[in-house]
Amino acid sequence: MSKYFQARWQLKDLVLVLTVTILLLVLVDAAIYYSGLREYYADLIATGEGAWVKELIILGLYFLQSVILLIPLSVLVIKKYKWKWKEFGFNRFKPFHHFGLAILGYLFYIGVSLMIAALIVFGGIKIPGYQIPEPTLPLFGETGLAITIAAIVIIGIAPILEELFFRGFILQGLVNKIGPYFGAILTALLFAIVHLQFESFIPIFILSLILSILFIRSKSIWPCIIFHLINNAVAFMIELLMIKGLIPLDF
Repeated sequence: MSKYFQARWQLKDLVLVLTVTILLLVLVDAAIYYSGLREYYADLIATGEGAWVKELIILGLYFLQSVILLIPLSVLVIKKYKWKWKEFGFNRFKPFHHFGLAILGYLFYIGVSLMIAALIVFGGIKIPGYQIPEPTLPLFGETGLAITIAAIVIIGIAPILEELFFRGFILQGLVNKIGPYFGAILTALLFAIVHLQFESFIPIFILSLILSILFIRSKSIWPCIIFHLINNAVAFMIELLMIKGLIPLDF
């Protein structure tokens, strides 16, 4: 049976990287909890003091999250098999083609979200796990520097790292082993679980599922990164407009 993708890593590599990554995330979360850093950060938010300290803490946490995603992957897979851009979906960038696919995928995601929202609002249907994700921008602060850092992290860094890890690495390994349908579903589940926003589990799962399908159809990571970037940029702008008072918080 021929592989769907040309990725050389095996299922055991995928399981090992996932295990180490999740273990590191749990250990870091436990360290933050028992060190009292979370309570200290909450006090800074409540008192409005130490703006630069808050920005330094949140930047450090996002940097740590990036390291946790990259180190196990780099040490256990990239170093073992030698890095090849194409194997992770970084094939030749075709601006019009890749942007077109990304926009079509994002419009489909918006359409699905609107249909579900209509069922909730007009049908009176309550769907557990389908809430608007908690805003992340307030965590960074409201100063110009904080917003700039947030924009770089949320719009610039997160889409690339997350797509490299979940689509470029995990999805390809799963698809080669269990096929495109189950591979896409399992990757979407893992993506939603790792985000630890269980009140918004379903919209995150749907987002990841569409990204996975987009990768499988195009066999390129570029449309996924562009899609992810657009989604994060739109969410970022909405949150920014809310903070500035241009969109009501109870909208």
